[in-house]
Amino acid sequence: LDDARIAHQKKRRQLEIERERAVEEAAMEKAIALYGKSLDESAAAIEADAARARAAEAAAKVDTAAALEEASREKQVGVADAEKEAERAKLAAHAEEVVSAVRAEAQRLINEAENILTDEARASLFKRNMLERLEGIIAAQVKPLEKIDEIKIMQLGGGGTTGLNWADGGSDGGGGGGGAPSPTDEVINSALRYRVQGPMIDSLMNDIGIDGSNLARSAIFQDASNMARAMSESQKVRAATKAEEEERKSKDGEAKS
Repeated sequence: LDDARIAHQKKRRQLEIERERAVEEAAMEKAIALYGKSLDESAAAIEADAARARAAEAAAKVDTAAALEEASREKQVGVADAEKEAERAKLAAHAEEVVSAVRAEAQRLINEAENILTDEARASLFKRNMLERLEGIIAAQVKPLEKIDEIKIMQLGGGGTTGLNWADGGSDGGGGGGGAPSPTDEVINSALRYRVQGPMIDSLMNDIGIDGSNLARSAIFQDASNMARAMSESQKVRAATKAEEEERKSKDGEAKS
């Protein structure tokens, strides 16, 4: 009986040992499996990080290449613009040199031509230049008289008329204002100044072949007057046409709105 009990205990102990060993082996296999899975996950994570790093590096390279390309393009554009500006400045300077040379040559030729002119040719040139400026000279001379319609000079003499003696300056009369020129004096002085300068104008006109004694019959001044009137009428017509056009556009705009 004791032997059977001992044998039974040994067998049960053997079974417990085998069961514990099986449990330990299962736990070890599970741990090994978990470790392998962890290694696989770590390797996958490392590979993913490496892939992301490679992608970021590639993107950075692309951005760098794009930036370098843009910088190169801007540099090329700047160089091209600078070259164009330099070429433009060069052409402008060359054109200015050519114009200056042409002007200098023209002036030289003019000087040479003037040096070889005869006295008659120089006189003709002087007359032509004087004729071109004559209208302005005469216009300046008659400017003070352009608003005067009529001049009447009355001299009152005799007793009791000292205060009206404006024509003499009125130094002792009340009308003279203590020696100040009267309106009549100013008109007379303007007319006298024009008359004093008249012979000089007549002489200049006679030098160029124009009779200065009767400007009203001069064809030159009649042509100038007709031209001025024609220009004035042309300006009036243009102004009226422009006003009609603006009015028509305004009406068209109101109709569309």
